Amino acid sequence: MDQHTIKLLEFQVILEELKDKCFSPEGRYTLQKQEILTEASEVSSLLSLSVSFRRLLESGRNMPTLDFPQWEGRKTEQWKEGLLLEAVELTTIGRTLISARKLKRYLIQGAVSDELGRIAGGIVDLEFLPRAIFRLLDKDANIREKNVPELKSIRDRIRTLQREVGRLAGSYLNNSDFKSYWQADVPTQKEGRIVLPMKANFKGRIKGVVHEMSASGATLYLEPPDIMERNNELVQKENEYKREVVRLLKNLSARVIEYTAEIRQTLASIGVLDSIYARARYAIQHRCTMVENREGEVDLRFARHPLLGTKAVPISMRLTPGERILIITGPNTGGKTVTLKTIGLLALMNQFGMEIPAGEGSVTAVFDNIFADIG
Repeated sequence: MDQHTIKLLEFQVILEELKDKCFSPEGRYTLQKQEILTEASEVSSLLSLSVSFRRLLESGRNMPTLDFPQWEGRKTEQWKEGLLLEAVELTTIGRTLISARKLKRYLIQGAVSDELGRIAGGIVDLEFLPRAIFRLLDKDANIREKNVPELKSIRDRIRTLQREVGRLAGSYLNNSDFKSYWQADVPTQKEGRIVLPMKANFKGRIKGVVHEMSASGATLYLEPPDIMERNNELVQKENEYKREVVRLLKNLSARVIEYTAEIRQTLASIGVLDSIYARARYAIQHRCTMVENREGEVDLRFARHPLLGTKAVPISMRLTPGERILIITGPNTGGKTVTLKTIGLLALMNQFGMEIPAGEGSVTAVFDNIFADIG
């Protein structure tokens, strides 16, 4: 299809509105990559799906609440055996699969179209994957420690050690014999270890390891032996916790990646269904109708330019089979250009599988190409 014409007739504005009506990033992607159709059978098939979804929406059956997040991290095409998926990637997959199952159930129970049902059938029921994902992670990708006894045990020990280190640090900082030694009455942290901020001129008064000196040289960061002992265990436990988290995420990732093909199929089905849903929503909002496609004929009745809103003046025009030229005359600002743009834009919308803002009984052909040169 002629790209100059698509730009001139502002079809991209229509496309952006459609994308705004999608419930998923997959739907927006599907719309963006779709071409204007030039085969009448393909146009009719897509129009029929849009009308079916519209009837379902108008039937009174409410759409379920869907949660299709923006896909985080690597695409499924980048998945391979042994890959470690991040927690946020796993929760994105889990949320997507939960909503996909809701969408499938809604469409199959609605049963307004065998073809819609067939596409919905492409959503593979992988309910066990979200269950596994959200047993380990919450919706914000945080670890559910209470569901993993090993992690809970390590975390409890970490908290105990943190309290012990805090008490030991306080015993130094709040000791009246050492009060003048400190730059501050609270400990600080260096490379994950709790240390004490000692004034440089008191160096050597308390045994311990000096980790570094402040830029001014006025402060030393001291780690006394008893604090060092607890810090060592604390670092070990924190590393143990991280290793256990990695192990759990790796096992979960392996289980998800095992179903890469099914997840890809599900995402593709979501994209198609969402793109049809967006067309249906557009048709409802703009009071559109499905035109009949007939070769060599155009008969638009009370057609409205979709970008003019309430300012649009309905037009009617007809070209019977065999008529190939229509000359429009009239004064300046009389609507000639808007009429031409309306005819061309509605033809593009029809061949994008959309109902158009026109009266019942409207007819248009499916064109091999559409050309416009206005100005």
